[in-house]
Amino acid sequence: MRNIKAVAHIWHDGEKFKPGQVIPSMNEEVAKQLVKDRAAFFVDETPFSIKDENQDSSKTTSSLDDSEDDFKVLDEAYTLDELKETAAGVDGVDFKGTISKKDLITLIIESGKIDEFFEETE
Repeated sequence: MRNIKAVAHIWHDGEKFKPGQVIPSMNEEVAKQLVKDRAAFFVDETPFSIKDENQDSSKTTSSLDDSEDDFKVLDEAYTLDELKETAAGVDGVDFKGTISKKDLITLIIESGKIDEFFEETE
């Protein structure tokens, strides 16, 4: 079983996953097919413990940074023109027409409008 992150809308086990959402414990064959079809990519979100004498041993730290994952999803799933068209409909994401893809993705993420961006794609 593998965790994957959706790049497109995916139905799995009767549940709809939006772009950017993690689908946990996906069947290996189905996960590979979704990755091959560029509808998702593999992620490793297995929490790991950091052993420290001064730290509570029950606490865990995620091995992934969500903003890096969001950047990767947007970068792989959308062209610059698609990003501009969708972001233009999101309040609070203001940009010039000459903005680069990297800068637009960063703006969407740093403005905290990633969920609104994905809602615009529906």
